[in-house]
This record gives sequence, structure tokens and C-alpha cells, in this order.
Amino acid sequence: MGKQGLKPTMSISDNHPTSAAIGTEVGTAPQGPSLQPGTAVGGLGSMAIILPVFTVTIFLSAFLLFSVQPLFAKLVLPVLGGSPGVWSVAMVFFQSMLLAGYAYAHIITTRLPLKLAAGIHVVVLLSAFVFLPLSLPTGWEQPPQSGQAFWLLGLFAVAVGLPFFAVAANSPLLQAWFARTGHEHAADPYFLYGASNIGSFASLILYIVAFEPTTTLTTQTMAWAVGFALLTALITACAVLTLRRSQDDGADAGVTAASSALSDAAPTWFERARWIALAFVPSGLLVAVTAHISTDIAAAPFLWVIPLALFLLTFVLAFDRKPIFSTATLSWFTMAWGLGCLFLLNYPGYVQPWLSLPVHLIFFFSATLLAHTYLVELRPAASRLTEFYLWMSFGGVLGGAITTLVSPLVFNLVLEYPLLILASLLCRPSVYAPRDGQSVPFYRQPQFVMISVAMVALAALQTLTAERKNLFLERSFFGVVSVHPDETGAFNIMSHGTTQHGAVRREQVGALPEPITYYHSSGGMARALFAVQDKMAGRPATMGVAGLGAGSILCHRKPGERWVSFEIDKAVVDAAQNPALFPYLSQCGQGDPVVLGDARLTLKDQPDGGFNYLLIDAFSSDSIPVHLLTTEAFGLYRQKLAKDGILAVHISNRYMELASVLAAIADELGMVAKEGKFTITEADKANLVHASHVVVFANRNEDFGPAFSQAPWKPLKSSGTTAWTDNYSNVPAAIIRQFWK
Repeated sequence: MGKQGLKPTMSISDNHPTSAAIGTEVGTAPQGPSLQPGTAVGGLGSMAIILPVFTVTIFLSAFLLFSVQPLFAKLVLPVLGGSPGVWSVAMVFFQSMLLAGYAYAHIITTRLPLKLAAGIHVVVLLSAFVFLPLSLPTGWEQPPQSGQAFWLLGLFAVAVGLPFFAVAANSPLLQAWFARTGHEHAADPYFLYGASNIGSFASLILYIVAFEPTTTLTTQTMAWAVGFALLTALITACAVLTLRRSQDDGADAGVTAASSALSDAAPTWFERARWIALAFVPSGLLVAVTAHISTDIAAAPFLWVIPLALFLLTFVLAFDRKPIFSTATLSWFTMAWGLGCLFLLNYPGYVQPWLSLPVHLIFFFSATLLAHTYLVELRPAASRLTEFYLWMSFGGVLGGAITTLVSPLVFNLVLEYPLLILASLLCRPSVYAPRDGQSVPFYRQPQFVMISVAMVALAALQTLTAERKNLFLERSFFGVVSVHPDETGAFNIMSHGTTQHGAVRREQVGALPEPITYYHSSGGMARALFAVQDKMAGRPATMGVAGLGAGSILCHRKPGERWVSFEIDKAVVDAAQNPALFPYLSQCGQGDPVVLGDARLTLKDQPDGGFNYLLIDAFSSDSIPVHLLTTEAFGLYRQKLAKDGILAVHISNRYMELASVLAAIADELGMVAKEGKFTITEADKANLVHASHVVVFANRNEDFGPAFSQAPWKPLKSSGTTAWTDNYSNVPAAIIRQFWK
């Protein structure tokens, strides 16, 4: 191998940057003083401790880097109603800060003397302690009614920006420092990437199986602060080791000489664009797939972490000296599973969501591994690796930002996911392969043209189909709200993703409608309301509902009642207030306020003891707002109830068993709770009446009255489940209980 370094077309298995021989042959890595292993320069300068110290430091840095992402995103969830969009925005922010960290590391290692660079980085680390332990900053407790994504980016920047930036820069920085230590492997610092990956995996897996289910957020933030302090000490030790082992001026000269020798081998803008594109698609898919699966089940960190762990695993496999799969094999595999995902997205009713979940995850893993493997095949010479990683990081930021921030503004539907599925087919080397021995511009390649046309056709077809099918279609930070006729044409149905939020007989639009679906007079929410109305015996009463839906429950009102509705999603309010779609509010709720915002935040502004009946109806959808199911939340509900008031909680859910959580909360607060499971007949199904599971709370048993002593109401029994709090929740256990019951 000559001095020109690795060629972009070189086989991964034959010559990989992680081979120790590569650094020696290429001669591009800066060398420290010629010292034999074991030579000491003071106690701290012992050659024997250099590798362990650097390995432990880069491991801990990666551990903290990946653990802070689900930790802080979970901390922010209560502010924005538990929306899956919180994690999408979080990923964009963290990708952007990672890019900033890489750029910072590149600048201080190539433009500054080692001593000054080390001093600057230690100061940055020490400055980050001002923001520890992590918490929500004062003044950021209430989000705006629009522009939530950009507001959330600001919150992340203020609260966790500097600590994350300081950690994000460490991987390239520590590898550059190690290259100057004179260690026998200093010419090839890339093997430290393995320690980084192990740390990343350890943090993600431990968060799923240990940290989230067993520890509180307070404990997690304190532990992260302690880990950051230890990391600062270790990085300071690495800086001292590097300074003692290197000859600073000579090292800088080596970097300059290496760069000068390869100046004519700079990548073309087409090559840079391909690096960006191959990083763009996996990053966009990471956001899209995570949003898809968390919308179907729950906005919970353990679900967010699974795609992130798979994403990280593809880097490990792609950078391995002997890849498990070739790009040819991955190309066909990705195409097959991609078609399966497109089918499931267009025909979701054919497969249960929990069965389709593996299909989406397998496709995501295959497509991401394909793109990253091809990306590694196109890597430049070793002297250009820093630039390579910068452009790769830029592509990742671009993919996440467009998927999270731009797509909701451009598309009324979630079109970015199916478009990215097709875009993954552009990540195959065959798309750019020469024809008849001659290179052809990618935009003239038949496969590129065909896939591009398919993407445009898919977007146009899905948009036209949605506009023709739906009477109302609006996308917000919280998802897509649609109103459409059912298959028989007899009902208007409001849907949020795959969940129904209300319906009305079309013949009753413009007239006094009968509540149906979960709100039918035979269901638990209506029966609990009737019991309160009987107890009030015509006296003035105030009723509240958190989760407006179509507004059906309001048409069970009695004269003299005042109703207050709380709804976080303006798109839901827009649909419910349109009398051409749903007549409930126009016929039954005229003059009653609809409070826009998260129910827990807006309920604080209501008078204490003001509600005779308060319905919390936010858990029937697949993605539940966990922060509305905590002891602190129920303490607030209790505070807003009249002394003899009734709190009703609708917990019908396909994936999670929530009754035991409520039983634990009732025990914690000293309240009395009963549950009722209301079944339906085949005739009810035809009339769009749904079965429901409702739990009611009161301060004393006598507050319930005789109605709650009849079937199907029965006392809610304690089950040994730990009550959820703002500091602790265990969604995986709720899913397991539902599956095994």
C-alpha cells in the first residue's frame, strides 16, 4: 500500500481503518515521541496506563451521551402532553449538538496547540456543571399553543445544551489525543470506537431493563451528574497524559504535513453529497419509525430506545472488518421488507399493531445497515476521516430536521415515512454502478429515475386519496386528526392515527344527536355521570372532561349544568367545533368553554373544589400521556373536585393494563375507587357503541351513592403494583400485564 492512503472503492473486509496495520502504512496519523511501552514520564505518564485510561474515558463518555437522551426527553414529556413528537424533536436537537461537537473537536485539534486545546475543553466541561443536575429551567413550564417543536428545541438548548455538547465532542477528541501519546497503537486510534460502542449499547440496554423501571428521574439525573463529574476528571487525566507523552510542536507539524501530502486527494462535491445522502436516509428513518411505533403503543423511552439501539448497532456492524452481510444481500432484503412496510401502512387493519412492529423494526435495521455499509465502502483516506464524519453528521442532522420539523408543515399526512422507505432503495450501490464500463451521472441511471418517479407518484396518490376520503384532515405536533365516513356511510368518525376519538350518525348532523361509541348511555362514563346528576337533583353543577374528542359526552348534560372541556390538540377542537361534521358542541355545548392546552397544566387555573364530576378521558388512544396517570396528577384532580365529587377515568386500552396502577394511586392518596367493565352486544357494534373500562374515585365510600353499588361496578382491588409518580413510571410492566392477563 502506498502513501496515498485508502481508496474510496477499497473493500471493507480487505482494508479497514480499524486495522492496526493501516495507520502504519498510510502514515497519516500524527506520531508522538518514539518511546517504548512501559516508559514512564512521572507517575501519571506510565505507558501502561494510557490505554486503560483512554478506553474507560471514551466508554463512560459514550455511556453518558446516549443515556441522557431518553432521560431528559422523559423529563420533558409532561410539559407537552406525553406526545411522541417530543422524542422526534429531541433526536433532531441531539443530532445537531453532535454535529456541533464534531466540528468543535475538529477545529481545536487541527487549528490549536495541544495544550491550549486541552485547556479549552476542560473549561467547557467545568462550565457545564452550572446546568447539573439536569432539570426543567424556570420559565419553560408552559408551552405555546403553536410552534411547539421550535419552542422545544429552545428548551433543550437552555436546559441540556452545554452538557451534551461537552460530551458529544469527546469521541473524536480523545482519539486525536491518543494518536499523540506515543503508544504502540497511537497510529491507529480507531479501535477506540469499539469502547465507545460498548458504552453506548450498555447505556441504552440498561435504561430499558434497569434505569427506567426501577429508578426515579431524580435518581437518574443525580447519577448522570456524578458520572459527568467522573468523566471530567478522566478527561483531565487524558489531557495530562497526552501532554506528557507528546511533543506538541512536532505533533502539529505531523498533522500539517499529512494534510499537505493529501491535499490533491480531496473528495469531490459529488462524493460529499453521497455521504450526506447515505446518512440522511437512516437518520430520517430513525425519527419516522420511532414516531410510528410510539404512536401505536406509548410515548415511552423504552420504545424510543429500541430503534436508537438498532441504529447504533448498524454502525458497529458496518465498521467491522468482516461485515456479516454484503450490500447486495442487504439491497434485496431491504426491498422485500420495505414493500411489507408499505402494505402495512396502507392496510393497517389486516395485522395487529404488535405483530406489525417487528416488520417495521426489521426493515429499519436492514435499510440503515445497507446505507451505513455502503457509506463505509465510500470512506476516504485516513487523513480525510474527520471531514468524512462531519459530512456524515451533517446528513444525519438534515434527515432528522426535515422529518421532524419540515414534514409536518408540508404534509397533512405522515408521508415522510413511506417516502423514506422508497428513498432507502436509493442507498444501493447498484443505483450508481457504471454501465458498460462507463460512469453515468446518477440522475441518468434508470433505477434512480424509476425510484424518484415512484416517490412522487406515492406522495401524489396518498394525498389525493386522503383528500377524497376525508371530510376533515389536519396535522399538528400531536399527530394527524381526520374525520371520515365509515364503510357503510352511516357515521362520521373522528380518528387520531389508528384510534377513534368519537363518531355521530350522519343523519343526526344538524339535529340533537345521541352520543355513541364509548359515550353511549349504557357505557361507564355516562353511567358515572348519571349517578352524579341524580345526586345533585337539579342543583347547579360543574362538570369537566379532559380529552374533548368529538364532544359526545356533553349531550348527556342536564339543565343548569356548566361544562368545561380540556383539549391539548387544536386540530381536535377544530373538528369538534365544526357543526357540519359533529353537532355535539353546537347543539349541547353552546357557551361552554373549551380550554386549549395540556389538561394537567390548564386544570391548575380552575378553582379548587369546583367540579362535581371530572372525566379524564385520555388513555383510550394507543399513545397514552403517562404524566396524567401519576400520583401528583391525581392529587391535582382531587384538589379540583368538590368534597363529594366523582372522578371518572376511562382506561380502555389495547396494550396496557392500567387498573392496578390506579388502585395503587388510590391507596397512596387514601381515596376509594371502583371499576366497571361495560360490555356490548352485536347489535351495539352495528350501532358503533364501544365496550369500555372505567374507574371512578371518591373521597369516601358514601360519596358514590346507590348507583355504584350495582353491577358491573365493583371495588378496585389493590394488586401490589407500585404507584406511578412524576419521577417513576413502568410502561413495560403495564404492557406485560395486559398481554398475560
